[in-house]
Amino acid sequence: MFDIGDAVYHPSNGAGVIANLKQLPALKKGQRFYRIRMLGKTRTVIMVPVKKAEALGLRPAVSRDEVEDVLDLLSSEPMALPKKHKRRYKVCQDKLDTAETRQIAEVVRDLTWRQIENEKLNVPGRRIYKKALKLLTGELAVAQGVNLEVAEEQINAALQVHRAPKPELIASQ
Repeated sequence: MFDIGDAVYHPSNGAGVIANLKQLPALKKGQRFYRIRMLGKTRTVIMVPVKKAEALGLRPAVSRDEVEDVLDLLSSEPMALPKKHKRRYKVCQDKLDTAETRQIAEVVRDLTWRQIENEKLNVPGRRIYKKALKLLTGELAVAQGVNLEVAEEQINAALQVHRAPKPELIASQ
């Protein structure tokens, strides 16, 4: 069970903070709901039944200690993605569907690398990349108690390793 003020991660909506517990008498004999204030500019609030929270995949956001591990993962060597685009995006989507922070970070890292190598991503690739980046940014922000811009700067700084010119390209010039 979560307490008011806990940072949580919802698999389809991303990161948020438990604003309060609300009991709605008109619904299912006074069932209790988590009222979660989602991160972002839209001020979205979602309600999750307390009894179904675990089954729906609501989990605590990563801890502050785990944030460094995630940033280290972003700056690590990318994994090669399949060459066929349908297979590549199935692999990425499957990782997003796990709702695990490390898997989402791998998608961001690997698609960043792919974008650099090929100078662009196609439409499905951009869609998955944007979704993964939004989910990861939100979770890192809520875990550290910072705004989304700070979390995005941290992610971009970690990804700079992949944006640096390759040594073999510098030597051949």
